[in-house]
Amino acid sequence: MKFLKQIWIKTLNIGVTNDLHEKDAKFIRLTNAIAIIVGIWLFSIIPSLLPYYPSSQYIIYNSIFFPVIWLLVLYLSA
Repeated sequence: MKFLKQIWIKTLNIGVTNDLHEKDAKFIRLTNAIAIIVGIWLFSIIPSLLPYYPSSQYIIYNSIFFPVIWLLVLYLSA
């Protein structure tokens, strides 16, 4: 559990530097948290759609594409 907490804190602080104002640092941490939660949530939708694959292929594509875009926020804020 301690390991997961360390990873969570490290991930939240991507893009936060010592010279930022506290308000900006909080905004970056919030944005990182939302990106992680939404990314995991959208990836978790995929298994429930696989039984309907031929007709749900575009929904599955969106469930892969948009989490990658959301998680790109972490890369861009670094």
